Amino acid sequence: MPRRSRKRSSSGMYHIMLRGTNKQNIFHDQEDYQCFLKGLEKYRLLCGFHLYAYCLMPNHVHLLLREDEEGEVIGSIMLRLTTWYVYRYNTKYERSGALFEGRFKSEPVEDDRYFLTVLRYIHRNPVKAGIARSPSQYPFSSFQRYESHDADQLIEKDLLLSLIDQNSLQAWHEGTDREQCLEVSETRKHNRLTDESALQVMKKAGKIDHMEQFKQLNEKRQAATIRQMLHSGASYRQTVRLTGISMALVRKMAAN
Repeated sequence: MPRRSRKRSSSGMYHIMLRGTNKQNIFHDQEDYQCFLKGLEKYRLLCGFHLYAYCLMPNHVHLLLREDEEGEVIGSIMLRLTTWYVYRYNTKYERSGALFEGRFKSEPVEDDRYFLTVLRYIHRNPVKAGIARSPSQYPFSSFQRYESHDADQLIEKDLLLSLIDQNSLQAWHEGTDREQCLEVSETRKHNRLTDESALQVMKKAGKIDHMEQFKQLNEKRQAATIRQMLHSGASYRQTVRLTGISMALVRKMAAN
C-alpha cells in the first residue's frame, strides 16, 4: 500500500513529532539531549530552516519550525538531522539499526492562532507527562530560552514575543487550549490506566519522584514496580514507554 502523502503547509511552518521505535527512550542522559540540540543547530544552518520551539522528551521530540524559501524541505531536514543523531547514538551505545519509529509525523501551522496553540502545547509536554510541575522546570525545551533576554543562536523568538509579552510568558503558558495538537497517540481499552495514573503507580511502587529515576533502581525493585503497574491496569506498551526499557525485559520481569 502506498504511503499517504504529507500534507503541505502554505506558510511553510510545521509542528513535527518523532518518536523512538517501540516507544523506547531516545535520550538516556544529558549528553544525549545536548547531542540532539547540537544537531538542531548544525542543520538549522545547513538546511536553512527557522526554529521556533522544541521539546525533547525521553522517548519523543516535538519541533515547531518553518522552511525557508531558499532552504530545504522538511523531509530532507528531518532525514539529515535524524541520520546524524542515530549514527552518534548507535556509536555511543554500541548498537545498530533504527532508532526512530517510521516516518516523522507533521501537521501544518497556518496562522498565528494555531502557532500559539502548538508552541504552548510543546512547552507544556513535560507537565502533561508528569515529569515537571511547570514548563520552566524542564531543561530540555525551548521555554527557558524565551525567558532569557539574551539573543539566541537556535530559537527565533521574535514571532512569539510579538504576540505575547515576555513578562507574561509564565502566566500564558499556564493556560490551556481546546484544539487538539499532533501528539503521541495511544489506543487504550476502557479498563486501561491513563498515562498519568500509570505514572503515579510507578512512582509509588518504585518510591521515586520522577520517571527518569526508574532506571536507577535495582533489578528487583524494577521488577516489583513493573508487576504493580501491570496489575493496576497499565498495558505492556504503556509500561515500556514509561519505564524506557524493552518489551522483552518488561515481559521477563513480569513473569518472575
